[in-house]
Amino acid sequence: MALKRPRDRTVDVKATRTGPNPCDVHFHVDENDLRFRNDVDNKPRPGYIVFFDIDEDAGLDCRFHAADPLWVQPFDPGPPVPCPSCPAYWDQFHAIGVINDGKTLIVRNKNEYETLFAFTLRFDVAGCTRVMPCDPIGNNQNGQQL
Repeated sequence: MALKRPRDRTVDVKATRTGPNPCDVHFHVDENDLRFRNDVDNKPRPGYIVFFDIDEDAGLDCRFHAADPLWVQPFDPGPPVPCPSCPAYWDQFHAIGVINDGKTLIVRNKNEYETLFAFTLRFDVAGCTRVMPCDPIGNNQNGQQL
C-alpha cells in the first residue's frame, strides 16, 4: 500500500495600498481558493498543506505576524459569519510556521469532516503599529479520505 500524503495548495493573499497611512492596506483572498476536497480526481488524500503567500503592491512591506499568524474556528451556515477577532484555534486547520522572511504561512488542514470555518490571517505592515487582519471563509467539503 502506497503512503498517502496531504495535497498541497498555494493561496495568494493580495495586499493593496488604500491610502497614505502605513495602516491603509487591504488584504484579500479569493474564497474559491479556500474550498477543500480530499477526493480530487478520485485520488483521495488526507487533507492539505496550505501555503499562504503574500502578493503585495510595490513599496509595501507586509509579513505574517510570526507570534500568532492565524485565528480559526468552525461554524454552522447562516449569518452572521463569525470571523475570529480574538485568539481562537482549531486542530483541523492550524498554523505550522512562517517561512520566506515572513512572506509565507504554512497551515495544516486535516479536513477530517465536512464543515465551514472562519479564520483571520494576521499581518505586520512596515510603519503600522497594529496587527492587520484578513478574514476569509474556508470550506472543508468532505471528510478525510485515506
